Formats: sequence, C-alpha cells, structure tokens
Amino acid sequence: MPYFTELPEGLIQIEGDTIIIDTNDLNLLNITNQPDNEFSLYDVESPTGTTLSNGDELSLVDSDENTLISGTYVGDITVSTASVEVGLGALFSLGATLNPLEGELFQDESGNFYVISEDGLDPSHLGVELTITLAGNEYTAVGADVSEALENLASAVEDVPLVGGTAAALIRGAGDAVQDALDTAAITVEVDETGTMDLTDEEVLPCFLHGTLIATPDGEKPVETLVAGDEILAHTGKAITIKWVGRRTVRNNRLDSRHLPVCIKAGSLGDGLPHSDLYVTADHGMIIDDMVINAGALVNGSSICFVDSTAMPSEFTYYHIETENHDEILANGAPTETFVDYISRKSFDNHDEYLALYGAERIISEMKRIRISARRQLPAYLCERLGAGSFSDQVDREFDVLMAKLKAA
Repeated sequence: MPYFTELPEGLIQIEGDTIIIDTNDLNLLNITNQPDNEFSLYDVESPTGTTLSNGDELSLVDSDENTLISGTYVGDITVSTASVEVGLGALFSLGATLNPLEGELFQDESGNFYVISEDGLDPSHLGVELTITLAGNEYTAVGADVSEALENLASAVEDVPLVGGTAAALIRGAGDAVQDALDTAAITVEVDETGTMDLTDEEVLPCFLHGTLIATPDGEKPVETLVAGDEILAHTGKAITIKWVGRRTVRNNRLDSRHLPVCIKAGSLGDGLPHSDLYVTADHGMIIDDMVINAGALVNGSSICFVDSTAMPSEFTYYHIETENHDEILANGAPTETFVDYISRKSFDNHDEYLALYGAERIISEMKRIRISARRQLPAYLCERLGAGSFSDQVDREFDVLMAKLKAA
C-alpha cells in the first residue's frame, strides 16, 4: 500500500508561481525520521483511472474510505545526497551513496507538504551503493539497506589476497558509521511541477455519479455542481434550463435491484462513447438509435456491467436533472435522458427543495420514443453490436449473485 510522509517545515515554500526550496541545516535524517502514514485509495474528480497534474485536487482515504488528508497535487519530487566517505581505520575508506528518494509532492489544505510514495521514506526502504578500493581494484556492492550492502561488499572482498580478510571484517563492523554519515549528509531537493501522476482504476475511489460530466454551454461540468437555473446542452446543441437537480443518498447495505449501479465503460456504446466510464442506476435511460434503453437492459457482463457492492463506498449519492421537458442530454459525452415523471420526486432527499421552488408537483410527458426496459426487448442487431444478448444467461447469473450479496449484507 502507498504512504504519505510529511516533509520538514520550511523545506518547501510556494510564493506566487515559484517553488522555493531551502535545505539549509537539513539532512536526510530530518526526512527519514518523519512517520510514514499508510493509505488505500485516491479520491479524485474522476471515478476511474486518471492522470493528475499540478493543481489537481485529491484526497487520500483509508480502507474504510475515510478521508485522511485533502489537498492538491504539485508534481514529482526527488531527494538525493552526495556520496560520503567513511574511514575504516587507517588503511581503508568506503564511498557510500544513497539511492535518491523519489515520489509525488502533495500540499494539504493547511499548506504543509508531503511525499506520496509506494514504500514510505523509512531508511529500510532506501537502496545503498558502497565502493572500496583494494589492491588497486575498485569493488562495488548494493543493498536494500546499509546492512545488506555492507554484507554484500564484505563478501565481495574477503578473498582478496593479503588485505581481503581485514577489509571484510572492518566493513561488517562499519554499519553505524555508514548510517550516521548518510543520515547527516547534505541533501538536494528537486521538484518538477510539470510531472504527472498516473492512477489506475484500482487506485481510485469509485464515486458513483459524483463527477459525471454534463455538457453545458461552458463545457462539461460535474453533475454535483449544477443547480436550478443553470443551462445545459440538449443533444442538438440547444441550451436548456435546469428546473431542479434531485439528489438521493444511498447506503450500500440497503440497495435494491433498482438502485444497483451499472458501469457503462468508456467506448462501450460505440463511437468512443461514453468518453469515460459512466455510472448510472439500472433503470436510467440511455438513448441509442432513437430508443430510450434502461442501462440494466444493456448489461453484457464485460463492457457494461453491474457494480459489485464490495467495490462500492458505504454511502454514495445519485443525481437526476429535471428540465422543462423530458429531454436528451449528454453525460460523459453519451446521450441520456433527463428526469421523467414516472420516477417519483418524493424518493429524492431534497424533495422539499422542489416544493419550495414550485409549490406543487407537475407531470412531465415522456418523449415520443420507444423505451426498452429489459434485454429481451432489445433488437437483435443491437444485441449483436453491444454484446448484450449473447451474454444473457451470464448476466442473469451475475445479477443474481450480486443481489444475494446485498441481501446477506
């Protein structure tokens, strides 16, 4: 699991757009003595794998999806030391070099800086290279830490005629001296603000529907940032006004089949759509070939699939956008529907907000398009194109297994 480690106060400062590094009076020990804090996942705007660059926001969360720390990504960081020389009595000396510490630089909301790394910055995780010259020949050995490097070097020289045995004994006894020399060596810190951080799907905390991008006249915007009165784009490019954004928070252990999320993976609908993984409820309509098709009917067990509850956070929020009519809009680039009356507004947490805005319920007529709510209703050509029909039995089994997990939870 990855770690985040706080850097000493004053080592790094940002003034305007300039990063100032002050290593005066600091040595490696000031860094490696800081505690390493383990975390599990990255909570970022994207619900899938992504690439972070300077200024992107992120949070680090534990295995229970509790936020440990929040802030922004700064760039790549490298901490290195010069080679140091350690005397072995009057006859020999060792050259010792520590492998550079490399990681990702992160600044929290209070302005403190941290290094994100796979192994932490504890000295036991740092590789060491040692050199010694005996009888005119240079010998080099490396190790995961000082002890291992010393033993490897001692083994390499102990058979050198006349001096090997003595040198090997001195090398094996030099652990404290080498470690002290490395710990107190002057350090060099380099920060690359153009560096990026690639995150895989497995490293990112899934945020179902949070972060879904809705097309607006000003570009795509996360659904959770939209409010009544904002303008979004219909699939025709026409601007339409949001009347209300419904929100419903769902607990993982209280899901029913209607609220089991479906993941529509990037490109699975054809023509590169959606442009990134899209999470919706099973009865949310996607619009394909002028048909409104419930996402659950599209599941094929691979590129479009139900999401296992064990991969979900304990609590998440669904959003639904209501406009004047039942419209076709774009979510992560893919055509989808707005709110329609057959889903009761009363099921949303903020139903009172709707009543405060409009005073009473209103009926929205469904768009004049065929609605498909089950796989058996899919046209054969669409089953073949999306792979939905050929996986029917597999998908049914997958769904039954997931629902059994939910009932047992």
